[in-house]
Amino acid sequence: MATYQTPGVYIEEVELGAKPIAGVGTSVAGFVGAVGLSNVLPNKTELPTNGDIVKLADLKSKFDQALTAQTAKKYNELIERVNEMDEIVLAIESDIKSLDETKKAKALKDLLTIKEQVKISKEVAQFFKYLHKPTLVTSWGDFTSKFGYYTKSAPYLAPAAFSFFLNGGTTAFIVITKDNKDASIKGTDGGPGARTGLEALTDIDEVTIVMAPGITAPAVLSALIAHCERMKDRIAILDAPEETTSPTAFTDASTGYAQKTISADGYAALYTPWYKSAVEYIDSADNNKLKSQQIFIPPSGAMAGIFSRSDSQRGVYKAPANEQVRGALELKVNYNKAEQALLNPEGINCIRAFPGRGILVWGARTTASNALWKYVNVRRLFMFLEESIDEGTQWVVFEPNDEKLWARVKQSISNFLTTQWREGALMGSTPDEAFFVKCDRETMTDAQINSGQLICEIGVCPVKPAEFVIFRIAQQCTASA
Repeated sequence: MATYQTPGVYIEEVELGAKPIAGVGTSVAGFVGAVGLSNVLPNKTELPTNGDIVKLADLKSKFDQALTAQTAKKYNELIERVNEMDEIVLAIESDIKSLDETKKAKALKDLLTIKEQVKISKEVAQFFKYLHKPTLVTSWGDFTSKFGYYTKSAPYLAPAAFSFFLNGGTTAFIVITKDNKDASIKGTDGGPGARTGLEALTDIDEVTIVMAPGITAPAVLSALIAHCERMKDRIAILDAPEETTSPTAFTDASTGYAQKTISADGYAALYTPWYKSAVEYIDSADNNKLKSQQIFIPPSGAMAGIFSRSDSQRGVYKAPANEQVRGALELKVNYNKAEQALLNPEGINCIRAFPGRGILVWGARTTASNALWKYVNVRRLFMFLEESIDEGTQWVVFEPNDEKLWARVKQSISNFLTTQWREGALMGSTPDEAFFVKCDRETMTDAQINSGQLICEIGVCPVKPAEFVIFRIAQQCTASA
């Protein structure tokens, strides 16, 4: 409290009433998978044995130290040694200039071999720099500068990232793994800073969409679902196996793929089929030129981009369906209406080709067993509301727990929900029909108040998608007709 000694007028700023709640982002994707970087250093014995290159012995020593560091998993030391190799190569280039012409020709030829081996080593060091570390990327160019392009040895992650950005995605965190084996993708929880694979995304609060593109093993799908159900602020996009195309392969009560992907409260969505797309790759046989080829890729990357595109153009409350899959040239299988009628009730979202309209996402369901959460947009809307209220009311903690605070909390949340209703996220012709907020003596007892608890109850009515549009047409003839 200020003290006043001199007569006069004083202006003080005070906070009254509700504090605004800002909506959180809903479109940050988390990718987990292997990329096409080498993970084996060249051996020092693969270097030339040219005795005219004085510094070659130093370079061989650094290769030996780097190999030892990699074997011991001392990746920071490995990166340091590879950087030192760069410096030695510069010294070698300088030494070669002083050789006589006959020795110089052979030394320059050997220098090409040396540079190629050091280049591979730098790729390996880059691999370990990013291994299991969630890395922010904001464009396809950003991705390739860090992780490279499509390779046959790691065929899923790069095409998925490309299709993510092509379809409207803007922000992603990439967790690269040593390979695409189940254990690598699932990862381990070694605590803060030591988590690997999928578990590494636990540390990134911004992530709202999670996937392991092209990985369809039941163990990995279960891990993705469990991760999202535990975090409660993100949804998993699952890929069906490339060769699983028959509706009965999905819907069989005991062996069907749908049974392996259930998330009771809708924290997962499954999409099929794979589609053909152009992917970029480096052709090492043709002077490392950047080329393009067409392959079938999993749909999860494109779907994450479509989620983002739909969110920015309409809002998270809009079902991410009836949307074009950009870059899709051909579907692995063309489902018809009757076949989708078998898949849709099982929570399997089809991507379909429509004459004159292109290739569209034609499903908006989660894999929920609870009918309350069967739509993707409903689950994602609740995630958005919950996270926004959570982050927007942190100021409440340790405030005096009395009627004034309750009124401010109620007003803050009511204002936020009113904004969502006006934008079309909630059902109802008035705010009172769309939601309620209660924070008073009815929601908490004296014992709870004395235990330091403030309990606020919120109810909302989300909009549901018009999944089945029905027009009833009848003949109506006048008597004179």
